[in-house]
Amino acid sequence: MNLRRFLHRTWLRIASHGRKPTFLIIGAARCGTTSLFHYLAGHPQVAVPRTKEIHFFDFQYEKGIDWYMKCLASTKTQTGSRGTPTVCGEASPYYIFHPHAIQRIRMDLPEVKLIALLRNPVDRAYSHYWHMMRLGHESLSFEEAVAREPERLAGELERTAADASYHSYALVRHSYVMRGIYADQFARVLRHFPRSQVKILRSENLYADPQRAFDEVADFLGIERCAIAGPQNMTAVTEGTGAWVPPPMGRGVRRQLAEFFRPHNQRLYELLGRDFAWGRE
Repeated sequence: MNLRRFLHRTWLRIASHGRKPTFLIIGAARCGTTSLFHYLAGHPQVAVPRTKEIHFFDFQYEKGIDWYMKCLASTKTQTGSRGTPTVCGEASPYYIFHPHAIQRIRMDLPEVKLIALLRNPVDRAYSHYWHMMRLGHESLSFEEAVAREPERLAGELERTAADASYHSYALVRHSYVMRGIYADQFARVLRHFPRSQVKILRSENLYADPQRAFDEVADFLGIERCAIAGPQNMTAVTEGTGAWVPPPMGRGVRRQLAEFFRPHNQRLYELLGRDFAWGRE
């Protein structure tokens, strides 16, 4: 074990009083990560930070593991009929996309369990777009944003990969299409983690039957199954009651994106040995 890894693990033990992150929800963005995080927060055997996205392994890594563990140390203590928390973790959905995050996670938390939610990339792109609109980071129409994405992101992924300290706002805000190419992201995940440490949920299944999906996650984490605490409606969890609903996507751009993603989805199906049936729901 090299010195850096030894020091990291020592800090993990000290700062967390023997507890280190058991799981990480690594993405993808706009795929139900907020809902799953809140469901886990309500489980009596799960401890999570008060803030959902710590972003340590992507944007805050230079702050060091001590800073990270202090964020986790603020985890609320939960009690219940099933006892005190036995697992803890956080959710930062940019981890799966960031060029350095997965390798950093492997180095610092080699035994951690990773949870990923994947949504039809066409719908994920549209949700991402409207999220940026609501935050004031987008002014183009969806069709224009898709058309201009290659221009907006030119060289940004390569620069981020080459310079670990570089933070690209363009990649965060305008990667509507690029972030839906899941096969490339999972190829990186599986280079660093065995498949047994990765749980992949189809977002559409979480939306359709939250309790069943939550039970799958509980089994994966080795905790007892329990009823979801709070609302199971995705909109109620992530946006609040009376949330604004975006207009339907134009048929032309939907067809265009579906055709673009078709070969990339097929690569993902072959990589994971699983057909997500996007476009055939």
